[in-house]
Amino acid sequence: PTVFGLQEALPQQIKYLEENLPEYDYIGVGRDDGKEKGEFMAIFYLKNEVELLDGGTFWLSETPDKPSMGWDAACVRSCTWTKMQMKSNGKVFAYLNTHLDHVGNVSQKEGLALIMNKIKEIVTDDMPIFLTADFNAVTSKPIFEPVKAMLKDAREEAPETDRRATINFYKPGNEDKAEWIIDHIFFRGATPKSFRVLRDKDYGAPYISDHYPVALEAEI
Repeated sequence: PTVFGLQEALPQQIKYLEENLPEYDYIGVGRDDGKEKGEFMAIFYLKNEVELLDGGTFWLSETPDKPSMGWDAACVRSCTWTKMQMKSNGKVFAYLNTHLDHVGNVSQKEGLALIMNKIKEIVTDDMPIFLTADFNAVTSKPIFEPVKAMLKDAREEAPETDRRATINFYKPGNEDKAEWIIDHIFFRGATPKSFRVLRDKDYGAPYISDHYPVALEAEI
């Protein structure tokens, strides 16, 4: 992929990817201390295809500028944001990657509202945007209303799409439950080509994660 976002990436996993994917660079910090402690919401990007123009991390809390736990969350939650430029055509786009809380309903709602406000701060009206996450929620929940007012759901918009569950709990039997479609990609200012849940490849192990990756192919 040209760009990809990770959730729950631990420092040793970030280091492993750095060493084994030299064609990529990344931006992101550990959520616990804003440096290297705790999980990263990292964004990786192909150095020969895109240039990182700007970026950083904010926390889904009442004090977003410093590592902190917000509202009724069970964990510290953060969001990595970027502005990037395509080297092929000069197009500038924003890409944000996050992980909503799995317990706190207020944290989910307020966290998404905070992200939408951040988008309004960092982008111009005509700039393409991509937002990826383990949202820990299906898109029919009211918390997505401010997101849908600004962005489109790639799963719904792509002409070639995939509505399979994105979480497996490391065991069979959860592959086709609609309530476990909780990883999403939202966008604007792009033409979607395909949306896929990447769960068919044989990696030599039954599961490489309790979630499956989701992928959007799009043109800007």
